[in-house]
Amino acid sequence: MTIPAEPMPADRTPLRRLAVIGAGPRGIAVIERLGAASRSEAWRGSVEVHLIDPHVDRGGAVWRTDQSRALLMNTATCQTTMYPDASCAPVLPVEGAQTLAEFLGREDNGGYDSADIAPRAEHGRYLLTVLAQAEAAADPSRLRIVRRAAEARDVTGPLDGPQRVHLDDGEVLEVDAVVLALGHLATAPSPRSRRIAEAAERLGLLHVPSANPLEVDYTALLGRERVAVQGMGLNFYDAVGMPREAAGGRFLEDPSTPSGLRYLPGGAEPQLLVGSRTGVVYRPKPDLRPHLPAPYEPTVLTAGMVESLAARPGGLDHERDVLPLMVAELTGAMARAGFDALADEEAILRLLFPLGRRCRALPDAHARTRAVLREAIAAASAPDPAWTLAFRVLSALRIRVNELVDRGAYTSGSFLRDIDGFLKNAFASWASGPPVRRAREALALEEAGLLVFAGPAMSIEVDEDARRFAVRTGDGPAVLCDGLLEAHLPDVDLPRFTSPLVRAWRERGEVRAALLPDRHGDEPVATGSIDVADDGTPIGTDGEAFARRILLGIPVSTAQPGSAITAEPGTAPQLLRRAERAAIDLARHAGALPRTSGEELVPWAMQIVVLRDKKDLAADVDVAEAGARAVVALLDDERGALGGPWHDALARWVEGGRIRKIVRRADGKRWRDVQELEGVTVEVPADAAVAGPAAVRALPPGPVRPLPHALDKLQVGGTTFVHEGESRTADAPVTVEVSPLIEITSGKLVAQVAHAAQRAYDLMGAESRAAWRAQGFAVRVERADETTWARGGRPVSIVDAGYTELGGPTETTRARW
Repeated sequence: MTIPAEPMPADRTPLRRLAVIGAGPRGIAVIERLGAASRSEAWRGSVEVHLIDPHVDRGGAVWRTDQSRALLMNTATCQTTMYPDASCAPVLPVEGAQTLAEFLGREDNGGYDSADIAPRAEHGRYLLTVLAQAEAAADPSRLRIVRRAAEARDVTGPLDGPQRVHLDDGEVLEVDAVVLALGHLATAPSPRSRRIAEAAERLGLLHVPSANPLEVDYTALLGRERVAVQGMGLNFYDAVGMPREAAGGRFLEDPSTPSGLRYLPGGAEPQLLVGSRTGVVYRPKPDLRPHLPAPYEPTVLTAGMVESLAARPGGLDHERDVLPLMVAELTGAMARAGFDALADEEAILRLLFPLGRRCRALPDAHARTRAVLREAIAAASAPDPAWTLAFRVLSALRIRVNELVDRGAYTSGSFLRDIDGFLKNAFASWASGPPVRRAREALALEEAGLLVFAGPAMSIEVDEDARRFAVRTGDGPAVLCDGLLEAHLPDVDLPRFTSPLVRAWRERGEVRAALLPDRHGDEPVATGSIDVADDGTPIGTDGEAFARRILLGIPVSTAQPGSAITAEPGTAPQLLRRAERAAIDLARHAGALPRTSGEELVPWAMQIVVLRDKKDLAADVDVAEAGARAVVALLDDERGALGGPWHDALARWVEGGRIRKIVRRADGKRWRDVQELEGVTVEVPADAAVAGPAAVRALPPGPVRPLPHALDKLQVGGTTFVHEGESRTADAPVTVEVSPLIEITSGKLVAQVAHAAQRAYDLMGAESRAAWRAQGFAVRVERADETTWARGGRPVSIVDAGYTELGGPTETTRARW
């Protein structure tokens, strides 16, 4: 039943009530950011927010805490967080942040290592903990969080006025605004799937359509003779684990088998006949426990190259313009590491496409796929250093290609053919595969005769005479099956979404399908994604946006490309950045935050850019010294004096009480571009016996966004240099001591040493300041020993608030002169 739209006045006093629909990572991230907003000085009054989800007390539909532990996450624990870090440039404060690795690393939570792959239910526990912490931190006189275990079946209301949320228990909530934080939505069967379902019912066969693995009854597979599994991605690996669990089978360690396991059947397992359009089996991620290596930094497909490619007129053809750069990146990395066997294009293409690139049927598909899986398991288990490097390079290249997609750099034809039609799945198979254990289990089932690979070009028909599904690849003979499992997630397809809420919007014309950008003169191409404006508000068929509805997640993936199911620390994850923006918009609709340009909510910071030459890395203490000198020289510059062009910016920044500094890294052309911005650069010469030269440019403070183009794409996280105990400057007027009790990145070190130097400049007398100025504001940086640190007694002590790397307020540096 569709509920008719109801007119409401737009000019009324705020209800001070909000709704967030969906209690997965996105919904809880919005709640956490809303809680942070409620603790800001700009917040006014009291607001009530309802978090609505049938599984609100179990971590949401995908991460339910009551699911089987056989269902695993697809990322290491250190690759997931629910709290924005410095890479997100958060506007709102971040308090009590802990990553999934920190949460699960505690002995009472399982004691997982940072590179471990945890069960999905553990992530559900983490989500509930984040929600509980947000609830505990919220002052109920400012923000009250209400959990609602219900389904929202419709949202009605005018374009810009209060909305009514219709729940399945009959209650209607009137709210100022609503966020829909959605993952994969269920879809109606495609015409092909519907024909198969009808045939299955008629002939007594089993058909399991695409669905969330938690919604699949795997016991229905038991007792079948042979079940075709269409799809070889991550849902296929779920299909490996769950029927085994349902049947009561067991895997035993057995070093005599290629898999290293032996499967003891429970007795009712069917044989699985597995194939797909491409036939690509997902390679397991390399086992890099206990700690993941640093991300690979591209040297060919650099951030600068991405900018250049994105600006190319006419748009990109992936095969012509980008694939050669990817191959060059891989071969170059292999050559530099001494893996000569993989340092040429032909070898790399064989590694990436072991079954060929054309997705053609293979007469020996089973043997070849088995050989690929065996090799991949061996390379991931050891792990093989060459494959580990390839994995790191491919993970970095995936980010670069996503940046090109985000910027609409591809022609529509190339995007549909090369990216959406092939590369998205290929990247997942190379760099987003299952844990090694799951791949070993698949191979053990093959060794037990319970899994057969059909390979590429798999097609499925109905054999009415045999009363079976007929599986073919190419012109080969049919293999008969009495079941079919579609092992892939539902498509993003607005016309087929079965959500009662989205269906109601669709029927009323309050939502429309998005078009691929036509930046290069292409014909617009319709997608299955919901069309939204830049702020996430859905656009109706008349072109008008519903300002009080905000959509986040997979169903709006065309407008929000790169939507991921979790957020990775240090990568400026879209999930967290969009959650914060949505939280601020919600608060404004409720009247809790002012409806202004938002400048009062955007913090100011001094941007510090460090030169990071990968071929000649500087020592971290030298970079910290250069950063401190650059900051103090900027503060002392006549352009910062009363009447100077920097005075007002410096005054506002200092008067704000938080002398925030953000350290970014640059090299090559990007470093040269930064020199065109106003600021002060300081260099520390190289010491060939120790490390390369250090160079840092400090810029006058300003809002953290928007940023000048030369700064906007510079990386924040992962800034590392050669670790040294003390800088080479001996007779400096000011010495900054670094705490021996902490471990921080080089970028954090630069900021903390600069804080200490700035406070020393503020506190010292005019005569001391003049002497320091005469020596170019030279600074010596030392790492104090624990005995010296315990004595204290320095005139400057810097306590970091702990918003990013440190878990709470922590003393980091001291200064003396």
